[in-house]
Amino acid sequence: MFGVSFALWSLSVPQTSTNTFTSGCLNLTLTDKNSSAINLSAQYPITDEVANGLTPYTFEVKNTCSTEENYRIDLDVMKTSTLDIKNIKFKFDSDSPAMLSGALASTPYDATATIAKTLKSGVIKGNTTESHTLTLWMADSVTLSSEVQEKTFNAKIVVTATPKTN
Repeated sequence: MFGVSFALWSLSVPQTSTNTFTSGCLNLTLTDKNSSAINLSAQYPITDEVANGLTPYTFEVKNTCSTEENYRIDLDVMKTSTLDIKNIKFKFDSDSPAMLSGALASTPYDATATIAKTLKSGVIKGNTTESHTLTLWMADSVTLSSEVQEKTFNAKIVVTATPKTN
């Protein structure tokens, strides 16, 4: 027995509305409020109390979009730095002073950086600006030896943003 079947009619129903995908905005800006970069030269060990009198490096992070964004502020330590971070203390905003070596490790953004340390992470609301301060100094526990004399510390601030998901 042999049989063949086929349809003579076909029905297609198109969608009546259009699918729309809207991309969001993801944009942060970093503005230096100092005329010079972070600079530790001719340093010597000082106490936290004395460090409170230093002029901090000041910068702003601005979310130019209307949506909230996750962000992270890192300090990338450059390859040109010869002073080990175990000798550096820092104070970020109103946080308590801490050893830079104890800050959370991150992946350096800059190809000329050896390590990165996270200073802050969080969420920034849309169309807002946050001001931040960073003070760096040689810890008072450091003894003046060849390990720290005639050395330099070079670093830069890096702000990374990612979309906030619900």
